[in-house]
Amino acid sequence: MSRLSDLDNVTTICASAKKTLDRSEIADAVRAALRNPIGYPPLAEATVPGDRVVVPLSSDIPCCEQVVEGLLAALRESGIDDSHVTLMWPNESASLSGNAFGATVVEIHDPTDESNCAMIGVTQAGYPLRMNRKLSEADIVLPVGVAVAPSNADEYEGPFRAIFPQFCDQETIDRHSRNLSGRKKSQQMKDRNKIYESGWLLGVGIEVAVVPGPQGTIANVLAGAPDVVAREGVKRYRKIWQREVSSSADLAILILHGEAGEHSWRNIGQALAAAETVIKPGGAVAIDSQLAEPPGRSLARLAKNTDYARVEQQILNDSYTDSWVALQVCRALDRGPVYLRSQLADEVVESFAVAPISSDDELVRLVESHQHCVVLEDAHRLNLDSNDASTQMSHINSASN
Repeated sequence: MSRLSDLDNVTTICASAKKTLDRSEIADAVRAALRNPIGYPPLAEATVPGDRVVVPLSSDIPCCEQVVEGLLAALRESGIDDSHVTLMWPNESASLSGNAFGATVVEIHDPTDESNCAMIGVTQAGYPLRMNRKLSEADIVLPVGVAVAPSNADEYEGPFRAIFPQFCDQETIDRHSRNLSGRKKSQQMKDRNKIYESGWLLGVGIEVAVVPGPQGTIANVLAGAPDVVAREGVKRYRKIWQREVSSSADLAILILHGEAGEHSWRNIGQALAAAETVIKPGGAVAIDSQLAEPPGRSLARLAKNTDYARVEQQILNDSYTDSWVALQVCRALDRGPVYLRSQLADEVVESFAVAPISSDDELVRLVESHQHCVVLEDAHRLNLDSNDASTQMSHINSASN
């Protein structure tokens, strides 16, 4: 996006990370974190040879192969053979490099296969909690996820986000996926409690969280007791990704960086939510991504339907995995034009009233046709706090070098 930064009407907002890990350093950083976890014994003291270890992984981990390489090395140092380790990705995972991990078992969780799930307990709300059977049978469950600090106060930022609901049965996933914005506060708290309960019922005592840096990098690796790792992850995340801005743009360019797993509908929803902080009423949004994931059932409601108030009410009653994302897209379309660069066919993009973009030249022409454009680098990760709209927005340079 260097061509955009050369234009006079462009303001760029991005992460501030003074140092990130080189890919060659990531595996050693994971090993070091597991040798000295926060609030938990070293991994070698918490395992015995022959333990069956299941590692549920988030689908959007930056530099995932290097992270897994370090984790397997740490398990070997603790006496765990690769053949006793199962790496597990959620069903929506965009990529899988099973051949890179030797004798380790690599699986994708299928929430629709009832034989693949087992009941691990009953939630305080009275719902049976069914999760992947191998998780329930493992001696050690070691989740690996991404540290976050959601700007939306209704979103969950505690431990066990790497396992719930994506490793549950489909019924639990659907029940949980009803949009948080459409729920009462009491229901939101129940949902958060279910995430806690999933970890405690599985006996998860340690987890790994990577703190993302700009453009698909990793800034830090944390390991230890889930509560402690979650709190420390929030603090480190905010130092990199929290920004104060003014709402002054009539066009926002939302750029998604990173590997295939980061180019998801969920992250596009996060990017659109961030754009609400910087864009004027009636402003346009253009999303620059490599999205290949087809739209889901809630997004399909937008097809050839411009009565966005009615569609929003329908989406708020949905319980699909894309319902939250569909709500963000619906609200963006209700405010102004939305453009999308992706790997989806133009007719698919156009089917839900979004205009496809195919090249850098089209993005540049779009920017030139507006008075003031804000470029949000890694838009799905930014936490933006609005200041006085009369204050001029300053240009924030990347400090990643």
